Amino acid sequence: MNDMDMMKQASEQMKNLTPEQIDQMIADMENMNPLQKNALKAMGMNPDTMKETMQLMKNNPQMMESAQKLMQNMTPQQLMEQSRQAQERLRTMSPEEIQAQNQSMNSIPQEDLEEA
Repeated sequence: MNDMDMMKQASEQMKNLTPEQIDQMIADMENMNPLQKNALKAMGMNPDTMKETMQLMKNNPQMMESAQKLMQNMTPQQLMEQSRQAQERLRTMSPEEIQAQNQSMNSIPQEDLEEA
């Protein structure tokens, strides 16, 4: 499988995430050993931030639906670029800033999420 195929597969999986899959991803992240966490960090990803993001999506199904609607029209390359940019922004944020961001997302009214 080449990089393009992998990007397409990851794109399709993100577009169709179910609450059960999010729960499984959170559980997987909670059970990661240090070697697995370091492998993610070596790829420029923060496992703790990823877990927080998954938790946010789990707690805000409407936000997840809005994100999935946006992703439906993205190419795999666009999705990967958006993911890279989000990881870059998150990398510069402290855990407190991430938590504050998550809390502010929780306070967005349902109708605003649906319009997004």
